[in-house]
Amino acid sequence: MNKTKQHKILEHMAARGMIKDQTLEQKLNRLKSGYEGEIAFVKWFNQYNHSYWKLEVDYWFDKDGRKQIDDILMATHRWIVVDVKNYFGKFNYLKGDCLLNGFTMGTDIFDELETKTKKASQIAAEVSRNIQVDSAMIFIGEHCQVDLDCVPKAQVVMRNELFQFIDGLEFAEPMADWLQKKVATKLDFYRTDERPPDIALEPKQFEELKKGIRCGKCSGYNMTANKLWITCMDCGKKESYKETICRHAIELRYLFYYYPEMGTTKNIYELMGGKISKRSIRRYLSIEFTPSNGGNGCYYAVKLKQ
Repeated sequence: MNKTKQHKILEHMAARGMIKDQTLEQKLNRLKSGYEGEIAFVKWFNQYNHSYWKLEVDYWFDKDGRKQIDDILMATHRWIVVDVKNYFGKFNYLKGDCLLNGFTMGTDIFDELETKTKKASQIAAEVSRNIQVDSAMIFIGEHCQVDLDCVPKAQVVMRNELFQFIDGLEFAEPMADWLQKKVATKLDFYRTDERPPDIALEPKQFEELKKGIRCGKCSGYNMTANKLWITCMDCGKKESYKETICRHAIELRYLFYYYPEMGTTKNIYELMGGKISKRSIRRYLSIEFTPSNGGNGCYYAVKLKQ
């Protein structure tokens, strides 16, 4: 389970002092909450699944439009499409209108899940007509109360019911090898990249960034450098020059997602507060990344790995 590019961009923006309005802060909090909920569900599944159900996590697919499914539980004759919601407070479902703590959410989460389930059913049918596809909405928030004024098509599972939901899955025999390969091939056929981020920085905002070397473990700025290592004085994390430089190059790439040309030696030097020489930065960037051209002022094509 990986954080989305948008989640990473906003985290880096927050660490560099660039979350300056409530809208961005709320968006980051939603992404963080959703990610934590997903991690918790996967952990519970791995701990309490005592049968041979398989778990497909964070499935982005394109079947008449790009969509994302949090999880798909898969057995030989049954799939369950799962949405995980990590809400805090009271969720109301009133005739298709979703409210969280009294505020309209502007989307029908059960309708969205039904749409994704129908698409998953079409994919499953291309594997085998014998596969039944159901859906489940998991409200995993520890402090979430749910009030439904109608019975949705999806199974609704609260946090205190999650163990029973996983442990109560019918026994599944191991998938035959040929079926596993067929399922994987079909999922890969429709698999696509996640939705592009809608928020990133503009080049003119570079000067506003908080500068300095950030710790890769605790995100603090209390760092010291000697000839071989960068050390965090808060958590004790040690990192080589190469690791530190490449990590900050990737951070810069996320911050200016739509401007890869920002990945220059000069910009990375300034981002790290001038604590590592340009010569060292240029050396390690040349080893790890491809220069855009051979002349002065080139930038490095930094690849974003999931």
